[in-house]
Amino acid sequence: MMRSMAVRRHRITPALLAVGAAAGAGMVSVIEPLAGALLAVCAVSALASLRWRTGVTVLLMALPFAGLPVFIAGSAGLAVRDLFIVAPLYVAFGLAMLRDSDPLLPPMRLAWTLIADLAALVLLYVAVAPSLLTGIVGVRVWLAYIPMAAIGYRYVRQTSDYESALKLTALLGLVPAALAIAEWALATRTGSFGPFESLYGAVDRGSYRFVVFSMPMGAEHVLIPRVPATFTSVSQYYSFAMMAFAAGLAMALRRGGDWWWCAAALA
Repeated sequence: MMRSMAVRRHRITPALLAVGAAAGAGMVSVIEPLAGALLAVCAVSALASLRWRTGVTVLLMALPFAGLPVFIAGSAGLAVRDLFIVAPLYVAFGLAMLRDSDPLLPPMRLAWTLIADLAALVLLYVAVAPSLLTGIVGVRVWLAYIPMAAIGYRYVRQTSDYESALKLTALLGLVPAALAIAEWALATRTGSFGPFESLYGAVDRGSYRFVVFSMPMGAEHVLIPRVPATFTSVSQYYSFAMMAFAAGLAMALRRGGDWWWCAAALA
């Protein structure tokens, strides 16, 4: 009985903290919108650092909206996910593993040797990079997310863990998918993203918003819209869309071709 109450408290406390932080951010936003947004981001960061498994859930929920901080804060928004979600997740995971006697790393054998070779190559290029900042950016791009292999290995302990990750990815992926469909329809009819155009700043449409094909003999150009949805580039959206599609398809196969999950995968 006491153990059941302790487990229940362990699960409820983060939820209560999240509700309180959301209410606080909402009240502050009425007075100062920017301060409210900052409070919400800090609250998410604190939640991610309480329990590393909660941090994984927060990261999965943030991925479909990776471009939004950039739309709000410009290039500074690129660091929001790493500083306020990934870094606290790594700290919480590291502290938890220090207290845990189970193996930290998955038995990937040859893969770890290849990862070590990649890390050595990246660090070598830091020494010859044009500037220290360029080298740091390279390390972030190539090495910063490698610890996710260990986190993913430890996260999936039972079937429900695996399914929860698939469900979150597939269902939240419907949001950028719906926005992308709306953008495509607007771009096809009007030549712009309509009300969504202001999200992405002043960028030359000819080189970024559309792929332009010139027709022979002076005919009109053929424009194929590049749809970024909630991401900063079409390639990022495409990569996430493929991941969300795989998650939806996996759930459909696991549930024996359930029509709902088939629809989610097709979307």
